[in-house]
Amino acid sequence: MDLALLIVTAVIFLGAAATFQLWGVPLLSRVGAEPDVTRGLQVFAQLVLWLAALATIVLLVSSLALDAISVRFGWYNDGAPPEPAGGRHPLLETLPFTEGASWTYAYVEETDQGVGTGVITETIATASTGGSGDVYLAQVTVTGRTFLRHCPASGVPGGESAYWVVADASRVYVVCSSAEADALAAELTSGQDAGTDEILGTVPEFVLPLREGSVWQAFPGRPVREEDSAYQWTVDSKEDLDVPAGRFGDCYRVRLSTLPDVLVRWVCPGVGIAATEYRHHGSLHDYRAELTSYEIPSRE
Repeated sequence: MDLALLIVTAVIFLGAAATFQLWGVPLLSRVGAEPDVTRGLQVFAQLVLWLAALATIVLLVSSLALDAISVRFGWYNDGAPPEPAGGRHPLLETLPFTEGASWTYAYVEETDQGVGTGVITETIATASTGGSGDVYLAQVTVTGRTFLRHCPASGVPGGESAYWVVADASRVYVVCSSAEADALAAELTSGQDAGTDEILGTVPEFVLPLREGSVWQAFPGRPVREEDSAYQWTVDSKEDLDVPAGRFGDCYRVRLSTLPDVLVRWVCPGVGIAATEYRHHGSLHDYRAELTSYEIPSRE
């Protein structure tokens, strides 16, 4: 029940019970019953009002306590966006992984062996909502030699590979096989690990909604440490971004810093990942991919 409604109801019952002598006694005296009956009705009515007020207060306190316990133990994600009207999954507002969507990137990669360039295309081959509708699955096919490929064993350099995206209302995971995707989706649907980042040894690529300053786990077995921004994903800022595909506003700069390197992704809501940049602090290895074109099927 809505907490505001409970508070208003409790105040009404308390006020009515406390002021019963002012309005209740005169009202029941007009019934015209015998004096003993009238007094009995007055006592009964006032008792009912006090009991109703007490019951409402108990319900209110219980609701507040349950909310506090849920937040403390992560039974639900208070920051997770509700599923929008029309059954559209929350993931799609930020990362539009709808079937048929595609993104093409041009990249420049510099190493000790020289400078290389190329093109990468990612396409959503299939997408579906499983179980109760809270879990979203998408298969992504990749053409071209990808950098930091999600699943290096799934394709040959320059050929075609694939990975799977599995998301609940707030966490987006990437796995390398259909079997892993099905297992992860089943785990998310069960809700046994709700509120945690690491599911079946897999940590999320993104935690939604993206907000400046938010952090999440980047490596299995290494939980988030609030005092140390390294080795965990961090949303640094919101900024405008210019890439060959256009100029996008309010993009999130999502960074992962480790001892030898830094990986940054720019995520533009409604567009997806618009740029990726990698810098290695030891041996020469710099990389940047920028979105050159994209196609998102229109909403029905």
